[in-house]
Amino acid sequence: MCAEAYQRISETLRDFDKPIVLTLIDPMRYQEATVDILNYFTKKLPRGIYVTLNKPFNVLMKTFEKAGVPAESLFFVDGITNVPALEEGKDHACLGSGVGLSNLCIGISKAVNMFEGEKFLLLDSLSTLLIYNDPKSVSKFAHLLTEKMRRWNTSGSLLTVEMNAEKDVVSQLAPFCDKVVKI
Repeated sequence: MCAEAYQRISETLRDFDKPIVLTLIDPMRYQEATVDILNYFTKKLPRGIYVTLNKPFNVLMKTFEKAGVPAESLFFVDGITNVPALEEGKDHACLGSGVGLSNLCIGISKAVNMFEGEKFLLLDSLSTLLIYNDPKSVSKFAHLLTEKMRRWNTSGSLLTVEMNAEKDVVSQLAPFCDKVVKI
């Protein structure tokens, strides 16, 4: 964990009780920044839902454990791992790659509703959704997700790689989030 980045995240979000953050990440330090934001939320809340669209959950679990993130407090919604049918375990649900936005929303809702009490949601990442979906659909999905997060009384972050191609999506989503953070 980079102490400077973690401190910047903490200072930026200190005035928010349950922030919903749009996190713009430098592509050259994506993994490190993801660990930083995850460390921030795992220190504040006992449980987290990590939606992965980039790497399989079992790879992420190992990465997070090595980085000191309490992976046992996370439930993974895996939208990358191909399985014959929906696979679910005590710490993950595999939706398969190329999952549609509606099914992804259903999978996230189901995961969030599995756990009582305070929790956070981390979506990794909007950039990946933009590879398979048009920007307007991704904006609608992210808007719906932030709306649901408020209803669930859940904080969290929507991650995206900071690139010129995503400026329209970022400008559309920024008003629905409490803060936009660049890492």
